[in-house]
Amino acid sequence: MENTLEMRSFRSGEEVFREGDLGFEIYIVKSGLVEISRQIEGEGRATLAFLGEGNLFGEMALVDRSPRSARAVALEDTVCFVLPESVFRENMARSTPLVQDLVRMLVKRLRLTTQQVPFS
Repeated sequence: MENTLEMRSFRSGEEVFREGDLGFEIYIVKSGLVEISRQIEGEGRATLAFLGEGNLFGEMALVDRSPRSARAVALEDTVCFVLPESVFRENMARSTPLVQDLVRMLVKRLRLTTQQVPFS
């Protein structure tokens, strides 16, 4: 799989993607730190997670083909492996229908949870 992964660098403070963007890639942190946050109406931004080496993000938009539910920003100089949508789809297609349904269900639950829970 490493042949299919591109490496991309982000400077501290650089946005990886915006909440509401369409998603075509999954990111895996090789080094650095990424903050995942979302806008809460009337309250500003709420941090959902801080992700370091080995963590992945951006997968929900590829699984359910919905816009990004959060914003990702590099908090320090960060390098990520980038998995393109085509490779993700090829691998999902090779999975059993049970695994595909399970992944979709988990993403649906996670999306609902991050929309409903008031993070602080």
